[in-house]
Amino acid sequence: MKNKQTVLLILLLLAALIAAAGIAYNSLSGQVESNQLIALDGGNVVSTAAPTDAPTATGAPTEAPVATEAPAVTEAPAVTEAPATASPVPTATPKTNANGVPLIMSPNFTVEDAQGNPVSLHDYIGKPVVLNFWASWCGPCRMEMPAFQQMLDKYGSEVHFLFINLTDGYQETKETAQAHIAEAGYSFPLLFDTTGSAANTYGVASIPQTYFLDAEGYVIAQGAGALNVTVLEKGIGMILP
Repeated sequence: MKNKQTVLLILLLLAALIAAAGIAYNSLSGQVESNQLIALDGGNVVSTAAPTDAPTATGAPTEAPVATEAPAVTEAPAVTEAPATASPVPTATPKTNANGVPLIMSPNFTVEDAQGNPVSLHDYIGKPVVLNFWASWCGPCRMEMPAFQQMLDKYGSEVHFLFINLTDGYQETKETAQAHIAEAGYSFPLLFDTTGSAANTYGVASIPQTYFLDAEGYVIAQGAGALNVTVLEKGIGMILP
């Protein structure tokens, strides 16, 4: 009898250790929910509609300017002020939200179009902007594209949709990005961050990342992970007049 009790005790201890290891693994693996939309006038979560099994970005090479998986979105990324090298902001009028909280002016950056011509973010101020950072090797980026196409078809005349491709020249080139868009039949306007400056300016540590800018260029909200139609429409509603 004593031997049976000893064996049972050992089995219970092993079960407890296995359960604890599972909890620790989940904690360390960085699994997060996608479809999270955060207002950047105070970091308040205004909408969550994430499937619990939404994948995170994987497969990024060690030299890529993004992390291999999406971190939990607990605070606004480092976009509190434009870097010293950013172009002057076209509008300098301070703006606050309904509660008097100052809003953040979008840092400017310059990327390339398909022909290699320089294009600056602030060229688009005057109309709301949905700014998305992506790459064709990123699974969650591909997952959210049908929702973005649906929103582009619906709001394309009212909102600029800018898809900033992280073009490192190795795992991602202009050709691979354009081929993916063409094969899937999307009509996204592509811009190419060939130097990583745009991603660095916005502190993009994982993709996909989406920012919602109003017509004056203020960053109103940020979405992390693969966004669905519901969350995208919520973000767009926040930047439309």
